[in-house]
Amino acid sequence: MTTQNDYNAASIKILREEEASDAFTWLLEGNLATEYGVPLSFVQRGMEASRILCIPPDYFIGKYLKKDLSIATMPEFGEVYAELLKKERSNNWKPQSAGARKDSDGEKKND
Repeated sequence: MTTQNDYNAASIKILREEEASDAFTWLLEGNLATEYGVPLSFVQRGMEASRILCIPPDYFIGKYLKKDLSIATMPEFGEVYAELLKKERSNNWKPQSAGARKDSDGEKKND
């Protein structure tokens, strides 16, 4: 007996590159980072800012990747992008413990 959840060769669909980029945001982000020679994290933040503002990613792509000066600046986008960057930095920042500081030569120094 077969059910709707059966997985077989007919379940596999080969996507064209454009279809795959539309279906998988991570693929589009990676392709854009490669194409424009920018860090992946920059593209990820720009795409996330677009999602948060419910605007098409075309704004971010045109304004910040293609550097199209004819696209008007959207202050809200910059604010959301900056907040995402602050959040990312605060999540990655780890203070050094006072007892594990190093001096300018890289030697461990006790306070």
